[in-house]
Amino acid sequence: MAAPPVPQLEDLFFAARKNCSQLLFCRYRLKRTAQRTSPESPKPSGRRLTRDGLRTKVRLLRLGSIRVFACLLGFSAALPAQQYVFRAYRHAEGLKNLSVNALTRDREGFLWVATENGVYRFLGSRFEQFGREQGILEPDVQDVVADSTGTVWVGTSENLYRWDGQRFLAAGRDPIHIMGPQSVAIEDARHLLVVDKGWLYRLEHDDSGRMLSYLPVFPLRLVAVHPDLSHVHNVNVVNKRTSGSRVWIGCGKKLYTWLDGVVDNPGTPRDGAVTEWGGR
Repeated sequence: MAAPPVPQLEDLFFAARKNCSQLLFCRYRLKRTAQRTSPESPKPSGRRLTRDGLRTKVRLLRLGSIRVFACLLGFSAALPAQQYVFRAYRHAEGLKNLSVNALTRDREGFLWVATENGVYRFLGSRFEQFGREQGILEPDVQDVVADSTGTVWVGTSENLYRWDGQRFLAAGRDPIHIMGPQSVAIEDARHLLVVDKGWLYRLEHDDSGRMLSYLPVFPLRLVAVHPDLSHVHNVNVVNKRTSGSRVWIGCGKKLYTWLDGVVDNPGTPRDGAVTEWGGR
């Protein structure tokens, strides 16, 4: 003999709501019946439930509601509960500075942490510190990002560095100043967007990370229309498979976006459309 079907969770909720509604309605009718059966009221007709009948129905509805809610509690206990585990990493695990400016994860799955005392790589149980001995001349690391080729980029207020697998090297011949978090964003496998002294630059590099070009994204004629584009503070790239990339640019009290982020000619966004968000 086949086992009876197990009720679905939404069916139990519907049954509980229906039972509660009927219970409230019967209690209302019981109160009305008590008023009609008072000495001053006429006798009820035969088609109406008596007070004893209503009381019996209320008891049955209460019992049904209790059963339904017991089933709901059983289903709730059977559902897998989400549990979040939080763990604090401190000096004991090798993280010698707790002032974190940025986080990123590289292609191999390692977590990189930018702090005021160098950059750290998390090895699963402890942190490995990278500083002057590994090529980063300044201790205060403002930003860290990793691209799809495996290159990790580290920015300080004095320069931008890239990880070649052994040590950090300066990204270009001239210093690139990274003044805060979210100043470097990965556009694609060969390009970075960099905020340098208030201007947004596009850094092109080869597969090994060596710089090929470093040019402003916005031409002067576009900056003349949107003067805030010469006071860029932050940049972020949101990649979508269906609609391409959208670049978000923080400029003081305003926010700008442009689609795709790919540049055909140096200094010219391909679609030429820059959207301004915020009041004038």
